[in-house]
This record gives sequence, structure tokens and C-alpha cells, in this order.
Amino acid sequence: MYRQLFLFVFLILPAPLCAADPAPQEDYDALQGKWIRQTQDAKAGPVTIEQEIFPKHIVVKLTDRNGELIYQHNVKYRLQRLEDVRLLVFYDLEVLVGQRKGFKQKTQQPCIYRLKGDRLFVAEGLVQEDNFPPLILVWWKIKPPQPDSAL
Repeated sequence: MYRQLFLFVFLILPAPLCAADPAPQEDYDALQGKWIRQTQDAKAGPVTIEQEIFPKHIVVKLTDRNGELIYQHNVKYRLQRLEDVRLLVFYDLEVLVGQRKGFKQKTQQPCIYRLKGDRLFVAEGLVQEDNFPPLILVWWKIKPPQPDSAL
């Protein structure tokens, strides 16, 4: 299965992104909400990355071990489908907090994504127009608190 996916990615996806169809609204609805993942900074300190996905843009925030905001950017996005592959295309990124505050990037950043339960897999660096090195990120859905049904 994975071999077929990678073969598809490297042989078929070099076609322009415009060949992909716009995704239906249900794809956007499925991604709405807050997603989180953990990583480390340059000194091996824990960093929490949270992204909140809205209908037309995403807010990404990084906090350090003390919960202090160390970075934030907003980015617009669109979803597309190309056969069985789902594309997440970022554009119009603006850094609001951090060392690169004020930086703006207009270029498109295409990624492949897959939603599986409460996990969102995003593969960067696999589409021809993607300038990032190959990387797969796993995000976990933050579920809102549920009312206690016993009350």
C-alpha cells in the first residue's frame, strides 16, 4: 500500500496542482478544530505546537516548557483532491510572534494529508512544488470537554 502511494506521489503528482479538484466542504469540516503535537527546541527542551484550523485559515502557536508563547503564524489554506490523494495547500503565511515576526511568505506550500480518527498525518516535501525536505508530521485532535452525562 505505502509503496503504491509513494509511486503515485512521485510519478503522478509532478503534474501541476491546478490538475487537482477542489475538495468538498466535508473535507474542510473534518479538519476544523485544534490539533497538537510535541517536539523539541534546539536545546532539547520540550515544545508544544498547537494549530487551530478554521474554515479559511490556520493559526499555529508554539509554547515552551513554561507555557510561554514563543512563536505564532497565521496561514491561509485550501484543500484539493487528486484521485485518492488529499492535498493541503498553504499560502499567505505571516509570522506574528517570534524571531521572524513580520515575515510574510506568499508562495504555495503543498502537502499530502490523511485524517485517521483523532490523528492528522501531514507529509511535507513529497510534491514537486514543495521546497521542504520530506517529513511526516502527526497531529492529535484536542477534544473539547464533554459535559458529564451522569449529572
